[in-house]
Amino acid sequence: MKVALLADIAPYGMKGLKNYVVSKSVFLQKRTSENFHVDFYIVNTVLSPLLCKILKIDRKRSLCYGAKEIELEGITFKLIFVHRNLFHLLYERVIRGTVSYSWQMKNIAKRLREYDIITSHSITAHRVALKTNELYGVPYVTTFHGSDTTVYPFKKVSSKELVAKVIKKASMNFYVSKGLMIFSDKITSEGVKDHIYTGVAPAFHEYSEEKKIELRKNHHVAGKKVVAFSGNLFQIKNPMSLPPI
Repeated sequence: MKVALLADIAPYGMKGLKNYVVSKSVFLQKRTSENFHVDFYIVNTVLSPLLCKILKIDRKRSLCYGAKEIELEGITFKLIFVHRNLFHLLYERVIRGTVSYSWQMKNIAKRLREYDIITSHSITAHRVALKTNELYGVPYVTTFHGSDTTVYPFKKVSSKELVAKVIKKASMNFYVSKGLMIFSDKITSEGVKDHIYTGVAPAFHEYSEEKKIELRKNHHVAGKKVVAFSGNLFQIKNPMSLPPI
């Protein structure tokens, strides 16, 4: 079996989705055999120089632009770029539609047509998987994380329609929590769905009692209960609900 893993992630930075994808890739790489092979792809949207100037964005933030591949945790990820320009921005602002990137998606799909199955993470990767399925019949399995389900589909009607189509056409849709899976019915109740909790990465492990005592002393919390929050302090993650709890 030949598998393509597609992920719309920033190559650098310690964020949940990126860490999840890399951990999954390491897991799959270890299981490579004569009958099972996986290729790993990062799908990134790159803004044109003019659009970067208008939006006052440093184009250098389009990390890895121009490179063909990047290595993360010993895994080689091939890079796929979707190019976005001023026309795309104006179309979304004026028409309130979702840009199709039609010819770009067709070219990317052609590159993936020989795979037996695609596993995709995040919106742009899901779109590539959908287009490859439509043109070449390659089945795909999605994994939906938080904002893919709770934020993006509700920005505008066309976004919701796009995600609903992705869900309906997928062979399986995985959600990283049961609550997220149930919430996805607000997008569409159709499609094959299940939840699969993200596992704990090897980097997370319990410290020895001596290390805990040392840390409590260093941070002046000896004898106190300590609750840790790991994640971005975005409103949608409700971090401010933790103190009263």
